[in-house]
Amino acid sequence: LQNVAATASPTTRVFHIDSGTVNLSNLTVTGGNSAGDNLGGGINNFGTLTITNSIISNNISGNGGGGGISNSGTLNLTNSTVSNNSAAAGGGIFNSNGGTTTLINSTVSGSTAVQGGGINNFSGTVNLINSTVSGNRGSNQGGGIFNPGKITDAPPMDANLRYEIGAKTPEIQTVMDFSDAGGFL
Repeated sequence: LQNVAATASPTTRVFHIDSGTVNLSNLTVTGGNSAGDNLGGGINNFGTLTITNSIISNNISGNGGGGGISNSGTLNLTNSTVSNNSAAAGGGIFNSNGGTTTLINSTVSGSTAVQGGGINNFSGTVNLINSTVSGNRGSNQGGGIFNPGKITDAPPMDANLRYEIGAKTPEIQTVMDFSDAGGFL
């Protein structure tokens, strides 16, 4: 689909992708509500979904995940905005069931959830490339990103962490796994 404004009725999501490859570009997805099964107010994806130059906004996923987008497949979001969505988990994007989400030159903003106002990476992989996650709110945990899984290949955390002037910075491995503790320390 290209150059379309897709709006759902008050109690249905806009798109449900069960499988296959789908490309969406120059599209606005708004007004979705996944009241029935609680995943993906705007979009619920189990396939391979590429979204380009689009806006996913003002969608709701009641007690479930992914007000804007719920992903359990492969999601590629380029030059797009996910904003002002709400859900219990992942107000903007909920990534689960081994899904892979990649954002390139995209923004996730103004969304709310109990866990992961912007993004909730429940059990998968999220790649952020030249993208912004800001102005989101998590009422319990993770205003921007809630990630109870692993953080891998992170850059060294070696700036602004010194507790006193001249203190030697220890070498710290940047691969963390808090999955056994449910994401809590």
